[in-house]
Amino acid sequence: AHVRLPHKPKSYSMPSNHAVSGFAAASILSWYYPPLKVLFFILAALVSFSRVYVGVHFLSDIVVGAGLGLLLAFLFKKVATRLSGKYKK
Repeated sequence: AHVRLPHKPKSYSMPSNHAVSGFAAASILSWYYPPLKVLFFILAALVSFSRVYVGVHFLSDIVVGAGLGLLLAFLFKKVATRLSGKYKK
């Protein structure tokens, strides 16, 4: 099957922003809703791989984006934990 895009991308970007935000969101949501962890990561993976399917990213863009999203979520949690302890009375 051929998927038609409304416009052809001018360039392929590294990393995929969809992968970065999807995996960062999946990580953060998983901390708050652990029973839904698998669902969050499946959705992040589907959204990410849809970018390869429609031809706007390479697999390497998705892998790097997913890794970056996980790293950013980890750093967010570290900072948030540190700040929350700093302001507790």
